Amino acid sequence: MLKFFAPWCGHCQKLALIWTELAHELKGMVNVAEVNCDVHENLCRNVGIEGYPTGIFYLNGRKVDYAGRKALDAMSTFARKAFAPGFTKVDAETFNKKLNLDEVVFLLLHTGSDQRVLDSVSAASQVLLGESPIYASTSRALYSQYGLPSPSTSAVPVLIAIKSHASKNHAAKLELDGLATGHGSGEELEKWLLRNRFPVVSKLGMNSFYNVMKSRFRRLGHEEESQRIRSARLCFVWMDGRKWGKWLKNMYGIEDVSKFKMDGVVVVDHQSPSYYDTDLNGRPLTLDKDNIFYALRAIYAGRGTPKHSENLLERIARIMNKKELAIEEYVKTHIKTTIFGVIMFFVLTFYALKYVVNEDRSMDLF
Repeated sequence: MLKFFAPWCGHCQKLALIWTELAHELKGMVNVAEVNCDVHENLCRNVGIEGYPTGIFYLNGRKVDYAGRKALDAMSTFARKAFAPGFTKVDAETFNKKLNLDEVVFLLLHTGSDQRVLDSVSAASQVLLGESPIYASTSRALYSQYGLPSPSTSAVPVLIAIKSHASKNHAAKLELDGLATGHGSGEELEKWLLRNRFPVVSKLGMNSFYNVMKSRFRRLGHEEESQRIRSARLCFVWMDGRKWGKWLKNMYGIEDVSKFKMDGVVVVDHQSPSYYDTDLNGRPLTLDKDNIFYALRAIYAGRGTPKHSENLLERIARIMNKKELAIEEYVKTHIKTTIFGVIMFFVLTFYALKYVVNEDRSMDLF
């Protein structure tokens, strides 16, 4: 774990002692270090540090921004979960006891003879950083419990996602026959895990905001209705209006629920960033399944009218910043082309100026 800080930053100074305690607590398990961005400006710029302090977790070359509480217990728990084993072997009785401990769990059902699959799942599990546990079992009772065909020695291993402590139904299923034969993609398995790692309904707060809003693989919602919205990549979340009332009002125009005794519903595209808070008839969205999915169908058909959660100046600044980052990235990856382009620019400018000067002299002669 790396902490990027600046000595003059007040929050960094408060975190200094906690970071030292974290290093002692995780000694021998996780390497904990820090980078002074006043001294190593180029390094911090290349990593993309935009504020202080920033915590980044590196696991086998994978970079993950730490968005949780900057408290000793929270950071220690995060690190321990991230370095936990890829999966835990269980029998049916043990699994059902653990089922109530987490909102989302993954269950790998296999015959016991497919080590290649076990290794692939263990490697892919790193993308979860311990957020949702993976259990592995050869129990025939669990196959039956979740309505899967009884296994045989040649059965295809299957990975299922179970949400809201469901003891009979699974939210998603992935057959791993490709991995078993050596033709599957570990990247596809990682994407599947990321798509299904959140609860059916998540609480959106400081710890989960970054993961939810930045996720590109979410596909959650009412299963029957989701089939009608083929291209939908969405999730359902809720926020405490009493705690986040001011932010909700500034971003989406939702009045403080603690004051006005009302619930607000918006469909958010955080990548834009824009949002929808009315149906096609201009009526506010409500906590009603038919109302929400009617609005979603209209939005994905391009018939909704979005509103911006940024003002004009903020939008211009964001677009300019994206352009600047794109140019910077192009220069880094195409150094020779950039140098050639700069040289050609100056050469052409030189000859253009020379031509203009010669033309002026010719005019003076007349």
